[in-house]
Amino acid sequence: MVNSYFQNKESHELYNLARNYSNGNGVKQDHREAVRLYKLAASKGHIEAQRSLNYIRSSDKYKVYLLEQQNDKIDKLQESITELIDAIKYIPGGPIATEAVERCKANAKQLSDI
Repeated sequence: MVNSYFQNKESHELYNLARNYSNGNGVKQDHREAVRLYKLAASKGHIEAQRSLNYIRSSDKYKVYLLEQQNDKIDKLQESITELIDAIKYIPGGPIATEAVERCKANAKQLSDI
């Protein structure tokens, strides 16, 4: 019972913080942070956070948000590929090439998680 109380309290605090970010109340408006916090609160069983996420997901703003996320990941991947090509071109097999390969792999994994 005590754990349930604290979990509900924590989820409610996350939900309130998400609303603040969503509306710019006391903090700089940040829809990405709001969505992240709504997801956390919803994962802890907060019903209003779940409703807010459903509303957000059905909105055009959320679709734009998802496209921006995908574009950010694609840009990072393109930068990594360019670094990799440059590293292989100028220092084949050297430590710079190895680091570039690892960054490229990490960014490609992030991109595949979209």
